[in-house]
Amino acid sequence: MTRFHLIAILLILLTMPANPAQSQDRKATNASKPEEAMMPGHGHHHDEMAAHMKMTVLRPKRAGDEDRAAATVKAARQVLERYQDYKTALADGFQIFLPNVPQPMYHFTNYRYALEAELRFNADRPTSLLYEKQGNGYKLIGAMYTASASLAEAELDRRIPLSIAQWHEHVNICFPPDGRRAEALKANPQFGLRGSIANRSDCEKAGGTFRPLLFGWMVHVYPFEDSTEKIWSLERQMQNAAAIDSDFNIGKPQTPASDGKVKQATGSYKSEAKEISYELFEPVGAGKYPAIVMLYGSGGMEVGGALFREVAKLLAQKGYVVYLPHYFEKTGTERASMENYVKYFAPWMRAVEDMIGFAKNQTNVDVKRIGLIGFSLGAYLSLSIASVDNQVKTVVEYFGGLPDFFSKQVQTMPPVLILHGDADKAVPVAEAHKLEALLKEKKSPYEIKIYEGQGHGFTGLAAVDALQRTLGFFEKQLKGGQ
Repeated sequence: MTRFHLIAILLILLTMPANPAQSQDRKATNASKPEEAMMPGHGHHHDEMAAHMKMTVLRPKRAGDEDRAAATVKAARQVLERYQDYKTALADGFQIFLPNVPQPMYHFTNYRYALEAELRFNADRPTSLLYEKQGNGYKLIGAMYTASASLAEAELDRRIPLSIAQWHEHVNICFPPDGRRAEALKANPQFGLRGSIANRSDCEKAGGTFRPLLFGWMVHVYPFEDSTEKIWSLERQMQNAAAIDSDFNIGKPQTPASDGKVKQATGSYKSEAKEISYELFEPVGAGKYPAIVMLYGSGGMEVGGALFREVAKLLAQKGYVVYLPHYFEKTGTERASMENYVKYFAPWMRAVEDMIGFAKNQTNVDVKRIGLIGFSLGAYLSLSIASVDNQVKTVVEYFGGLPDFFSKQVQTMPPVLILHGDADKAVPVAEAHKLEALLKEKKSPYEIKIYEGQGHGFTGLAAVDALQRTLGFFEKQLKGGQ
């Protein structure tokens, strides 16, 4: 197992929301005064996007800050020397973000490096390489480092001194309704990164789709420039964001290209009268494979969507057909809350059951080997479905449980892997113990691991261990340990 494979599941767990309240609109800036959030030389691009930017505050310089920043610039310059020819970047696994959208600056992104950046800072592995279009090719100008949206400023400061550079996030974006995208290009637009709408209620009234956060923390470095201000320029980032503002597919699932090992696609299926979209990850070779249906938590695909896809790709590489249904579409929901959890739980179950039925009809799926993996809300759904549907042969559940309604009626359960933290405040560890007692009573096979000190989402070695247990459990239950 590679380090990347271990990292992938960890990052999913790190980005799961602890509770539905985390869907609140994001504060646009950490600064107490607008001027505190701006570097010298910034102009109107920052001003018109201020409501949609969350930025770290410039701090007073401390001893060693300039040396640490200089070390990062030196490392970035050395890395970039290899990628002066953009074809080398593509050969090394970097992919062009929005290649068909005209931009002043194109991001060539390495998603494996992006995953590692969620865990630790490595100046030798920038998440993206930055290129300007030049004829039929590209000219290299800089690099972008990223970090998890959950990191505090103190941790960002340890990566790159906040007295030298400012990290930023894109927040509170209102995507326009279909057919009205051109409105974002007009003067004083309502929608997009320059739009006047910066909260969920106004966005919904205007018919738009609200995203409280796009991506995580980002910082650009231009190591070939000749001054600190230019090397860490935030203005160039703002210019590029404004230029691609007309592409409103950023927050929507894209159909990734095949990497030669795993076929990826998107599609839809019917759940009663509702059309539900899904993402598919499958092995390249012909044959019948076990199928796994992966269910996100209360944050939906809005939280950690790219990372869910990386884990689905990993499972496909291991020989599973993986479906990632967007089951919230059944109810027109973006995120779960305490209010809609009760109201919509049954419709979400039906959407997932119909996904299973759809998967069974695919030529490369072994109908006798179908498993579920769920996170938080997705774990509750997985266990509930498994309690009433004998098509499900195994469940891996992360920090979830089985609602009392189903536990009182269940006759049998498939093998279950229970993974939970004893410090979980969102879903108390008592839910794991209740599930364990039920499985014992029903004489159903199970494995359980309670991680000491872990909350609603695992970190460090606990996450690595959880991944290993997940892969091993699926191997045993869906492949017979072959």
